[in-house]
Amino acid sequence: MTGRRAREGLSVIEMLIALAIIGIAFGALALVQVSNLRASSRSRLTTDVKAVANQVLEKQMGQVLRVDQVTAPGNSDCAVATADEIDTSGGTTTYKCFWFTDYYWQCPSLSGGAGWASYYQGTRTALRTVTCSRSYTSTTANGDVAVTVNIQGGNGVPGEGLLNVSVTAKHALGPSITLGDTVTCYDVYPSPAVNTPAPCPEPGHGRP
Repeated sequence: MTGRRAREGLSVIEMLIALAIIGIAFGALALVQVSNLRASSRSRLTTDVKAVANQVLEKQMGQVLRVDQVTAPGNSDCAVATADEIDTSGGTTTYKCFWFTDYYWQCPSLSGGAGWASYYQGTRTALRTVTCSRSYTSTTANGDVAVTVNIQGGNGVPGEGLLNVSVTAKHALGPSITLGDTVTCYDVYPSPAVNTPAPCPEPGHGRP
């Protein structure tokens, strides 16, 4: 009887140990699954943040490099008084206004979340000492992303032609990314006779 009871008791102990091992294994699997879910969720948020940053940077660089061109003054803000380049070849006078000029020499007026507006104001404010900034919130499928755009002229002599554009996007749950790009006057005012960045023209004075 004593041996039989011992064997029965041993079986119960073995069962308890087995259950404990199974519980530990399931707990470990649960932790791994939770960790994978968190990593997947963070990856989605990071993808959203990077996509927003790329989109905003591309849009902002498109504005900085934009050129308005008209054939008659008064059709837009691009007119004789503000034109950076006047072309009279072919018998037709064409006026060109480069947004880069305004971005380099001043902080254009804010216009909601779409970007900056009010160009060709002719105000000379060297951005090498001033940073143009704007902030807004971009809504994505996985939550809101806070976006900050900064534009600043490079250090050195005024008009050296270097403009730095950076975009910082940060999700409310943590992931953040900063992207940047640089453009020079030479990128905007190409000249076949010059292979180095040339000074930026003063607002309203056109290309020398």
